[in-house]
Amino acid sequence: MYGLFFLICIIEMIMQIVSIVKLKKLKDFKYWNIFIGITIASFISDALAFSVFTGDDALDLGGALISVFICGFVFVSNLVLLLVGLIVKKNIKSIEIKTNINSTFIGLLFILFSVILLIIIPNINNKISNNSISNNVIAYLNNKYGDNNFEIVNVENDYSYNGIVQKYHTGYEVTVSSSLLKNNFIIYIYGTNPRIVNGVSEKLIENYYNEKTNEYLSQKYDLEFDMSVKEENIPNNCGHIPTFNELVDYNAISDIYITVKKNSNYNYDFDEDGRIKYLKDLSFDLIKYLNISKDISIDFRRWNGENSYSYDIQVSNNSLKIIDDNNKKYEFDINNLKVEEQ
Repeated sequence: MYGLFFLICIIEMIMQIVSIVKLKKLKDFKYWNIFIGITIASFISDALAFSVFTGDDALDLGGALISVFICGFVFVSNLVLLLVGLIVKKNIKSIEIKTNINSTFIGLLFILFSVILLIIIPNINNKISNNSISNNVIAYLNNKYGDNNFEIVNVENDYSYNGIVQKYHTGYEVTVSSSLLKNNFIIYIYGTNPRIVNGVSEKLIENYYNEKTNEYLSQKYDLEFDMSVKEENIPNNCGHIPTFNELVDYNAISDIYITVKKNSNYNYDFDEDGRIKYLKDLSFDLIKYLNISKDISIDFRRWNGENSYSYDIQVSNNSLKIIDDNNKKYEFDINNLKVEEQ
């Protein structure tokens, strides 16, 4: 579209020059009407183009500089041609030169072309593209996770960069809301065809389990639960929110970290027996809450300066193992565990 606009600018300048030449040669006022109409329209169109180009996030630095240079060139050219036209007009004394409806019509016609090319067509294309992306993303999410009131909040182009000069449109960043989450989540679409959703990156399940589990833990523990999920391992036709055990079966859980929050009421830094009991109760609580029956490993971390430490919590075959930094193991039978109030 921008190339067509620049072509219109060239046509405008050619018509301006031809009008000046004919005005000087034939001394016919209609050529002044044509000239002044095109000149005013060119100034307005150039200002409109400059505004559109500088606000277009699809342009990289190189494209923006070229666009600004061309707009500046068009402005200077129009200014020079206007001065030349005014000089020619001043030197014509044999006839009365006046404006009429022709200058207004021609000017509005060129402005209309510019508005169509710079604003209307891009906006229509963008709306069609966004609608297509939105429909495909909703279909993808419903097919993978079932109907959970997914709604598209925003669609933006996603870019990759080559230094600070060049950038390339590589896909779309889609903001989605759902009844599953308090906050919106982001889904990235790889590929620039809005009608096809193939490569996808999203953190719905990761956000869901982290939010859900942290809400539960906050009732009793000052801890931060952070589970990383490889959503690409979850089948696209799953049709529901996968359970924790299903995520294990899909090999979709990469890491689980539990960290003591800053300024928490946790006070087991110098009480190893109390600490192990705390971790035992915490682990049992999570096993019950998430209904875990598969083998998992959780990394518990405590950051407290020189008193920092971590534990590897392993669940396997109804056995709970808590292993410290020195590889000392504490093992419990899950069937005999009971969680106590903290």
